[in-house]
Amino acid sequence: AISSAFSEVVVERTEMSLSSDDGYQTQTTRVQRELEQLIIDILRLWRREQQVMSLRRSTHISYIKSGILTLPGMFTVLDSSRPWLCYWMLHSLCLMDAFSSLEKDTLSRCVQFLSHCQSSSGGFGGGPQQLPHLAPSYAAVAALITIGTQEAYEVINRKSMYEYLLRMKTPAGGFSVHNEGEVDIRGTYTAIATAAMLNILTPELVKGVPEWIARCQRYDGGMAGEPEMESHGGYAYCGLASLFILRRTDLIDLPLLLKWTVNRQMRVEGGFQGRTNKLVDGCYSFWVGAIFPMLHELLTNPTEVAEEEKVQCSTSSSSSNSPRSSSPYHQSSWLMNAEELQKYVLVCCQHYTGGLIDKPEKYPDFYHTCYCLSGLSIAQNNPFGVKCLGSETNKLKPTSPVFNLEISKLRAAEAYFSKQPHPDQISVP
Repeated sequence: AISSAFSEVVVERTEMSLSSDDGYQTQTTRVQRELEQLIIDILRLWRREQQVMSLRRSTHISYIKSGILTLPGMFTVLDSSRPWLCYWMLHSLCLMDAFSSLEKDTLSRCVQFLSHCQSSSGGFGGGPQQLPHLAPSYAAVAALITIGTQEAYEVINRKSMYEYLLRMKTPAGGFSVHNEGEVDIRGTYTAIATAAMLNILTPELVKGVPEWIARCQRYDGGMAGEPEMESHGGYAYCGLASLFILRRTDLIDLPLLLKWTVNRQMRVEGGFQGRTNKLVDGCYSFWVGAIFPMLHELLTNPTEVAEEEKVQCSTSSSSSNSPRSSSPYHQSSWLMNAEELQKYVLVCCQHYTGGLIDKPEKYPDFYHTCYCLSGLSIAQNNPFGVKCLGSETNKLKPTSPVFNLEISKLRAAEAYFSKQPHPDQISVP
């Protein structure tokens, strides 16, 4: 039988009315109401059949491992995202505590492949012989840190990476995602996060960056891909995480960002949307969900957030449970409904063949598998004792809200790269 807590959640959801269209139906309101009805029907089925809410761990592990070394031809459309595929799969296995099931030879082959994606001029491309790009550079570094071997660490040319990041920086303070490419907040986050992971952040690299990010905050509190554009969950994450790393979150209106972010959690579905008037999407379980641990640190503990703003902002141990009477914000939980988020991922986002999905009736992919699991980890692992819905076997390993790396992998990388020389002191091989 399902737990009483979950049963209460189901009853509450199935008795909730659909969103109002204020008497004026549009394509947006019609699709939203159809999805809400589908979610309610799914929850009613769960309640009627008294199913156990469980993470189908072995099925997801098999799905991921089937793609580690070989992918079918339809994946050629992602030829420029191959480091991302490595990261999505490896990180997902790590969160499910299945990383040790990979053969050493498999990990070594991943390292060798990623080494071929590294450009001689610095950075990583989306595949061998492709132009370097900030997004796959972040993904490649994150994948190599997740592998965590000496071989993996030594693949990364920190000197050429640093020079590449400097070349991508614009006078205004943003970063081009590639040579002569667009300048947006994704590029800024991937550049800053990569530099932080590799211990190559310098005053020269970060000069003007916080101010550029701050200009991306919009009137509604969210953050856009670039100044004067529309607020978006992924961009809000990139902006806040970058400022968190740089210790310059004082430049934006955090309470207004909080107001915008809490309104992205959907009333019926329990998951998050990425923008106003958009449908729920499982990937925002992380992109929006991971904003809350950072905001909690900043708003409830503003004078204590130091030590690289608690760099990894560990979801399992970053906050003190002691009262902070000076803060007006809720100090014993994040300002999202973590149980509802878990419910959405576990009930609505698992595909029977393995892998996780955007929303019901969609097909699984490695991207949504990674970010649904990452968001589930954020919801489960926190210092407030919010229970893991369903069996304890559903519990995932904690991931960093700032870098989205499993905590022990991040700590190991910090220990290794903190001993490496400053970029100006790195000799050319």
